[in-house]
Amino acid sequence: QKPKQPLEERVCVHCSLAEVEDEYHLLLRCSLYNDIRDTFFTLCNNKLNYNFMGLPEETKFKIVMTEDNLQWLLGVFLRKCFKIRTEI
Repeated sequence: QKPKQPLEERVCVHCSLAEVEDEYHLLLRCSLYNDIRDTFFTLCNNKLNYNFMGLPEETKFKIVMTEDNLQWLLGVFLRKCFKIRTEI
């Protein structure tokens, strides 16, 4: 079995931010997903009873990862992300 690449070496090759490609990067930062992220965040904002769009990134991440009523939307977003990745 191939050894896992150390975390600090898993830099995103899909954008120019030179950040580790982790869940946070994919969900909030990678420019490859800007269009679908905008749609996803708009849907999250509409589903919640407060201004999701105006929250800091860290708070958005925590909410999206823990809020039960956003899990279906998160799944749709992730499927779209992986579809984009396979088409590159």
